[in-house]
Amino acid sequence: MHYLAKALDERPRRGKKPVLLHSLRVGFFLLAFKVPTDVVIAGILHDLLEKTALTPSHVKARFGARVALMVQAATNDPRIREPLDRYEDSVNRCAEMGEGALLVRAADLIDNADRAVRAEAVSRLERVLEKLRILIRVGRVEGLDDRIMVELVKRQRRVQRLVHASAPAVAHASAAKRASAHGVVRRFRR
Repeated sequence: MHYLAKALDERPRRGKKPVLLHSLRVGFFLLAFKVPTDVVIAGILHDLLEKTALTPSHVKARFGARVALMVQAATNDPRIREPLDRYEDSVNRCAEMGEGALLVRAADLIDNADRAVRAEAVSRLERVLEKLRILIRVGRVEGLDDRIMVELVKRQRRVQRLVHASAPAVAHASAAKRASAHGVVRRFRR
C-alpha cells in the first residue's frame, strides 16, 4: 500500500477518481473472495500504469512477473481511441492472461459500478452497463468464478434498472431542450 500511495503522490496525471481508495476497495474485494495474494496485489496496483509514470518493469522488479503481467493486462491501451473498444481489449488481454487478471478486471468494474450507482450519472451508468455486458460475456466463456459472476450480474441488474428508470426523464428533458432551441416553447406560451 505504501508503494501505491507513494507512486500516486508523485503521479503526473490526476483525475477525478479517488484512485487510492478505489484501488484499496478493489484489493479488499478480492481479499474477501480469498483469491491468491498475487491477484490481490495486482488488484491494488491495477491503475498504477495508467495513473502514474511507472512502467511494467517497475512493477515486475518490486512484485514479480505474474503481478506485473496482470496489472499490464488490466491496463487500458491508450492507443485505442474508442473507450469501449479499449475496455474490451483489456478484458480480452485479461482473459488471455488467466483467471487472476480477469478477477482483477471484474473487481475493478464492480467498484466502478457501485460508484456510478451512488453518483446516479446516467451517461456514466450507460458506459458501465456496456462494460458489464462485455465482462459478463467474456467471463461466461472463460468460466470466471461463479461468485464473481453473481456479483457482476447483480451490478448489471441494478445499473439496468437505474438506466431504464431515467430513460423517460432524459427523453423528456432532451425533447424540451430541442423544442426550446427551435422556438416551439415560445409559440405556445403566447
